[in-house]
Amino acid sequence: MANPEPSISDRVAINRTVEAVIRIAVIAGLIGWCFVIARPFLVPIIWGAIIAVTVFHVYERLEVGLGGRRSLAAAVVTLFMLVLLVVPSVLLGDSLVSGASKLMASFKSGDLSIPPPPDNVARWPLIGEPIARAWTLASEDTGAALRQVSPLLKRFGTWLLNAAEGAGIALLQFVLAIFISGAFLANSEAAGRMTQAVARRLAG
Repeated sequence: MANPEPSISDRVAINRTVEAVIRIAVIAGLIGWCFVIARPFLVPIIWGAIIAVTVFHVYERLEVGLGGRRSLAAAVVTLFMLVLLVVPSVLLGDSLVSGASKLMASFKSGDLSIPPPPDNVARWPLIGEPIARAWTLASEDTGAALRQVSPLLKRFGTWLLNAAEGAGIALLQFVLAIFISGAFLANSEAAGRMTQAVARRLAG
């Protein structure tokens, strides 16, 4: 027996189902694409929200002191946080670079002098004698001591470079988070209304 032809209503239902599936697939693809694009900024956005909540009371007092000018108060708070973050970081980085440069210059010129270890170092439990031997060798022949520890220094240098790279990325993310927190503060009233509306819609 031949299968009966689907009725018009069945065809309409099938077409609507196919259209709904296509729309859901397109929306899911767009959501996934947006997530991939926004993923590098998720951490700064979260940190920005945390910073904005933390300094909100200070921002409110400053806003009152500035006559209700929200944007100016947010700019002042943002600038203050950037100064607190960037200035110590720059000073620390400059100190580390200058110290490393002086140390390398002393190595190259041969002016680096290491005093012999104190007598009580060898009496330290477990690690005293190895430290005393290495320290004595470094004070008597710096080149030989460096040749012995060169593999360890290479591994330490690689770790230090990776740590510096990670610290630089973290600093950039934190700077971006401070700017985002300033934007949150400048639009805190609208953000509060939106958050309350979403909370009411979700929780009633």
